[in-house]
Amino acid sequence: MRDSKLAKVAPTGKLCITAPLTFGAEALMPAMAVYLERYPEVSIDVALSDRVVDLPDRYRSPQLRSFVDFLMERFN
Repeated sequence: MRDSKLAKVAPTGKLCITAPLTFGAEALMPAMAVYLERYPEVSIDVALSDRVVDLPDRYRSPQLRSFVDFLMERFN
């Protein structure tokens, strides 16, 4: 029951994304426009780079989970 309640809450806040350049330009940027239209209470900070970035746990967020789910819907 708890998961179904969380799924119905629209994400809010700041989402920080790091991604490889090619993926960011070709897939992420177009999907972000649609996502922001659907969830206007989210702001996105994007850093595109081909270097590997290891994010500590404190930077992982529910907005990220929401965006990953959105991408899975869009590209599956």
